[in-house]
Amino acid sequence: MLDIFPVKHIHPKLLRIIAVLFIAFAALTGYMLDNYHATLLKERQDKTHKLVENAYNLISYYHAKGEAAELTKDQARHYALDSIKQLSSDQDGYFWVMDTHPSMIMHPIQPELDGLDLKNYVGPDGKKLFLDMVIIAETQKAGFIEYAWTKPHAPVDQLYPKVSYIKLFEPWDWIVGSGVYIDDVDSAFMNAVYVACGLSVFILLFILTLALTLTDVRRQR
Repeated sequence: MLDIFPVKHIHPKLLRIIAVLFIAFAALTGYMLDNYHATLLKERQDKTHKLVENAYNLISYYHAKGEAAELTKDQARHYALDSIKQLSSDQDGYFWVMDTHPSMIMHPIQPELDGLDLKNYVGPDGKKLFLDMVIIAETQKAGFIEYAWTKPHAPVDQLYPKVSYIKLFEPWDWIVGSGVYIDDVDSAFMNAVYVACGLSVFILLFILTLALTLTDVRRQR
């Protein structure tokens, strides 16, 4: 790119200053892009975290009803699962409930998983993600996990990056989780990268043009 400019006519000291400035700008741009990506991802994490807290509070509510003998324990669990299913239909995402075996208790999108032993279940991306969720629940009580999963109404062989938050409800040995897809995060980030690269090239060309103009002015004097 620089060959289209007669940069050899620019004073070496000025070229070094331009190079240092451009490197500093590139480093700052990289730092800002990294922060932008982290911010986008954190927004998704915050969203799924809040959703799971809502479902967890529902479970706690019905557990308290059972402890107070206002409901039987089976009724409390039944109503909790029904409420979570309803909450799933009211949200952009959905919730699932499993135990620490792990076995699936309720998955509203893939009901064929309900009741299955998931200890050796391998997800579409080749990970034993439910076993990984149990490890997070037992060691941290709650946490995030990233993996690839299919989307509802999308081809089953097409995977999308997803981040989920899971939380252990110890009295019932339940793990409640919800996730959000983050492929739009990657798309938004790449768009920002393209804009930043184009801006960097424009700035570099502008600085070189300005340097050549200043050099010509000095020579004419």
